[in-house]
Amino acid sequence: MKWAVSLLLFISIGAWADSFKVVYHVNEPEKVKLLISSVEELLNVTPDSIIEVVVHGPGIIRLSKSDSGSSDVKALINRGVKVGACSISMLKRGLNPRLMVNGVVQLEQGGVFRVLELQKLGYYYIKI
Repeated sequence: MKWAVSLLLFISIGAWADSFKVVYHVNEPEKVKLLISSVEELLNVTPDSIIEVVVHGPGIIRLSKSDSGSSDVKALINRGVKVGACSISMLKRGLNPRLMVNGVVQLEQGGVFRVLELQKLGYYYIKI
């Protein structure tokens, strides 16, 4: 009986080690460091996870090449994380796509729409 419980525990732990489809959503600039840390932790545990980050509102400024954390954003992109910038937020803040970190995708239909689209596709939603 003990081995059966151990086997079930092993199987359930293994199930959590599988990959996930996750959309992270952030709109506050001061929370982008927390976002980066959270994504890195998930990738360290489940490196095959499919992760998209959607940034809009004031948080969009953290995707600028001139931002102090731009190298952290680039590091996530280099690990296969898709980072999307809300085109509406970019327009409101006068941010030119050429000024964004290389690899950031401009979300033409907006950030909120992309979050909804990914949830419809079965992505887990995490708001930072």
